[in-house]
Amino acid sequence: MLNNALYLKGMAEKNLRRYDDALSTFDKIIKVSSGEYRNKAIYQSALVLVDMEEWKRASETFSQIPKESVLFPAASNFSSGLENIDNLPRKSPAIAGTLAVVPGAGHLYTERPRDALLAFLLNGAFIWAAVELFEDEKYVAGGVVTFFELGWYSGNIYSAVSSAHKYNNRVKGEFLQNLRERSSLSYYYDNRSSSNYLILSMRF
Repeated sequence: MLNNALYLKGMAEKNLRRYDDALSTFDKIIKVSSGEYRNKAIYQSALVLVDMEEWKRASETFSQIPKESVLFPAASNFSSGLENIDNLPRKSPAIAGTLAVVPGAGHLYTERPRDALLAFLLNGAFIWAAVELFEDEKYVAGGVVTFFELGWYSGNIYSAVSSAHKYNNRVKGEFLQNLRERSSLSYYYDNRSSSNYLILSMRF
């Protein structure tokens, strides 16, 4: 019962993103337990480290699960998957910002064609309007339009850089979610029989 209470406490802390507390709780189980109770505490500790983006520590923790454990296939799958996380496709924020000197180019680089078209049209319209006003010697109006265009233009660069970060986070998130879905662990306690059940589902 103590292990069950500690495990549920650790899971609650993990879900609340109190990662240090969760690691501490699971570590208590690891130190005093054996068998699958210990193995699932190791497994959840590794998942906490994944959430903390400490890939090396997570992989090392997964490797602590013995081959005879029912959790070994899932742990091995996660560990091998994490070895490839640095090879995921990435977009450089610096390159995106540099390309954004030409409105829309930075968004095209980050694979956001609609935003690219919008940035190109808006900036193009402001620039065209400013040029027309200055050619007509309407300097005050031209200055006002130029002022707003500078805001749109700098916003275009910032948005392109932000898009690169969002692209990288999305790719990483989808990769990790795929790993989680391929190896899903759940824990069930039957009050009627006072029995503990460890349920592992794997998708291939």
